[in-house]
Amino acid sequence: MGKRNEIGGSPPELVMQRLQAIAFAADEETRAGDRLRALELLGKHFGMFREAEQKDVAADEPLSVLLAELRRIRRSRSGTRTKPSAKAEEKRGEAS
Repeated sequence: MGKRNEIGGSPPELVMQRLQAIAFAADEETRAGDRLRALELLGKHFGMFREAEQKDVAADEPLSVLLAELRRIRRSRSGTRTKPSAKAEEKRGEAS
């Protein structure tokens, strides 16, 4: 990262500056799709699009438990609150 460009700045800094220039361009030459993509890349860089609920998955966790957890997450996002089945809870307890 210590490399400097003749323009002044390290490559990551130059990339960020260029993305910002594209994202906030007010000219007619810059396409809307280019601006949108630049904004998306900037947002990803700053961690704006991370999932709120990330789960570390154990390699030995049974598939049925993972599927039950996935269903629970989907239901919670759709507004339907349901309790995981007793069997899924039991298997989850065994896996821990």
